[in-house]
Amino acid sequence: MAEFISSALLEWSVYAFLGIIMFFVIDWVTGDGSVFSGRNQDERTQMIKKKSIVSSWLVLLLLFVSNFARHAFHLGPILDKPLRNPEGFYLAAALLSYFIFYAYNSWKMKA
Repeated sequence: MAEFISSALLEWSVYAFLGIIMFFVIDWVTGDGSVFSGRNQDERTQMIKKKSIVSSWLVLLLLFVSNFARHAFHLGPILDKPLRNPEGFYLAAALLSYFIFYAYNSWKMKA
């Protein structure tokens, strides 16, 4: 019984920790940044972050559509071995594309 309680407590503490981390990440990524600092970012920075978020989601949508089309037309796998954690791949693709588009949009919108 004690083992079950400790494993459940550990599981819930991991969920709580990840929730708090995601709270800060979402606040930073969306461009607001005023949750704890009380200051707002300028409109240019917010626009850059919002454009980067939209572009990152479009990259994920493109990956999903290409994966669906490859599967629907029986084109075979791109990799020899399937991924162990496809969720991690899509998370990495979303984060990498966000930072790439953030750098691109920052360069493009320089004053």
